[in-house]
Amino acid sequence: MAEKDLISPLERFPIPSDVREALQRVLGPRKRGFYEKFCCVAGGIFGFFTKNSRLSQKTLRELKEAGIKVEPKDWAAGLVLSMVIPIISSLLIWLLIIFTGGDIIGSLYLPMAGFLIGGIFMMAFQNYPASVAAQRRADAQGKAIRTVMLLSFSLYHRPDIRGATVQAADMSEGKLAEDLQRGLLELDERRRYETVRHLLTVVANEWGEIDDSVRQAIFDILRSTGAKDESARLADVAKAPERVLEGAEEQLTKRLNSLVMPTLAFLTFSSLAIISVVGLSPIFGVIGFNFVDLKFFTAVALGLVIAFLAFTQFMMGHRPATIQISTLPEDDPRLPPPGRLMVFGKKVPSLIVPFIVFVAIAWPGVLYLFGETGGPLGYIVFSFSTFWFVWAAAGAIGVYAYLYVSKRARIRDEERRKLTDWGNALNTIGSRMLDGKPMPQAMAEAANLMAGSPLAYELKEVSAKMERYGLNLHEALFERGYGGRYNPIIRSFLEMISRIRRDSEAAAGRACMMAAEFLRTLHRVERRFREKIDEAMGNLWLVASLLIPVVCSMSVWVMDFMSGMKFSMAAQAATAGVTGIPFLLGAMGIMEIALLRLVMGITAVALSFIIARYIANIRAAGDRVELWSSVAKSVIVSATIFTLTSFLLTLITVGGG
Repeated sequence: MAEKDLISPLERFPIPSDVREALQRVLGPRKRGFYEKFCCVAGGIFGFFTKNSRLSQKTLRELKEAGIKVEPKDWAAGLVLSMVIPIISSLLIWLLIIFTGGDIIGSLYLPMAGFLIGGIFMMAFQNYPASVAAQRRADAQGKAIRTVMLLSFSLYHRPDIRGATVQAADMSEGKLAEDLQRGLLELDERRRYETVRHLLTVVANEWGEIDDSVRQAIFDILRSTGAKDESARLADVAKAPERVLEGAEEQLTKRLNSLVMPTLAFLTFSSLAIISVVGLSPIFGVIGFNFVDLKFFTAVALGLVIAFLAFTQFMMGHRPATIQISTLPEDDPRLPPPGRLMVFGKKVPSLIVPFIVFVAIAWPGVLYLFGETGGPLGYIVFSFSTFWFVWAAAGAIGVYAYLYVSKRARIRDEERRKLTDWGNALNTIGSRMLDGKPMPQAMAEAANLMAGSPLAYELKEVSAKMERYGLNLHEALFERGYGGRYNPIIRSFLEMISRIRRDSEAAAGRACMMAAEFLRTLHRVERRFREKIDEAMGNLWLVASLLIPVVCSMSVWVMDFMSGMKFSMAAQAATAGVTGIPFLLGAMGIMEIALLRLVMGITAVALSFIIARYIANIRAAGDRVELWSSVAKSVIVSATIFTLTSFLLTLITVGGG
């Protein structure tokens, strides 16, 4: 349903407050992404030529599922612009080389590389909506687990299908929650659905194309509403979350297998390409081609980076759904605001510190490029040549990642421990309530038993508010913004428990213990998912972190070795009075080798960054702590391996640069 069809009913019809509150996230304003802005700019440039464009049903469906809103003419213009940008850029550079006296034929590879990169850009642009749509489906599957759990939890304690649907839609996120929110709106308007059962039946069948286990779980819930025996009803309700968890785990294994082997094959062939194109380029001199040119190697490195980005973006569309029960929002009040880092207690712009680190490490490399190699300092500078820039790039990324992750990782670990403590606390509170204790007293006793835990203070605070001021559980937990400090899933359970407690203290006690069991199940499944992903991705990370920098370093070494051999042969031939050797036509001098080392070193760091981003998105999509932790480790390891390999290979090279 179009967004305009959803907004107008809110203005024209009286909507129940529970449904209206649940719909706020769905109907809120949405910012345009880079892809949409790029298409808009392209439409302004090529819109006249693409105004009659028509998109296929497949493309339209992918754009809709990806949440990308563009006009057909703008999308077609974006496709053209994505191809034209690298082609025009390479042609301009080629013409500049020609006008400055360069070799026309010898630099012909530049426009050829431009056309190749343009083709990669065009394919990446065309595949992007499908990849994003697939990633959104994976996110939807992961978040649907929580929605089904909340739906099941609510129905387990109260057979109110409408109330359970409203609560699950209001207290969870993702596509399933949004589908329920839209359906509730249409139900209240009497436009499409007759009852909540009808709504759930339609949603279940729509979800069959995304995840069959979610569909079957919804049917389990629907079957429970028709059961006459209470034990049969509870069995059907309890079966729903088990079904979605089993389906997610089965899909995890299949998708991991479909990710690992293609990625390993791509890394292997990319490594062979680096060695063949860069390291063995002097061999092409035998057949009359001279590709020993720093500009050519730079174009190859740029093409590799773009190819890695396109490949990983495509493969991320096949990633499995994951379970994340402890993530930190960027607007958490305990963290510095977006775009800032905390350094010595001061909030500074996030790019300042890595820039300073890069300049501090890279300045000896600048001296080397300007030829300042005299004296003791010059000897040190000359010994490491352009390695300084590689270390500077890795160091800047590593420092930024450390400053970004350090506090967030500590808070996340605290939240995970608190989440575990909540499971124990809910079991204790529920048990004492079933013994006849009122909830404030049960919470105080649980806090005493958990002395030393950060959660104990919060439990005592809530218990004191309830006893001292006569507040109910909801008021004590969530008034004055205190609810924002709770993990979303904990908040959802506590909200439901507070509603159940209005009817019965004993029922609330049972709900506490059931919530603890749900948390334990989520912890167990999340840990099992992470172990499987780590087992599959660990080998991939190891191969990428070792293979890429070693291959990049070896390509420089081969070029250095063959150039040294060419110069040695030329010197011996000159001594013998022979001129012109038709073998190994290309060779690079010391400075060119140093610049090639810089290009390949930065390439190794960039490729390691891309692979780390890819692996982090498979492990925990959207978790920036996981992302920067993986990136920091990868770029530092890559720079270290590149440096060590280069030094070791130089030891066996005569006349190495």
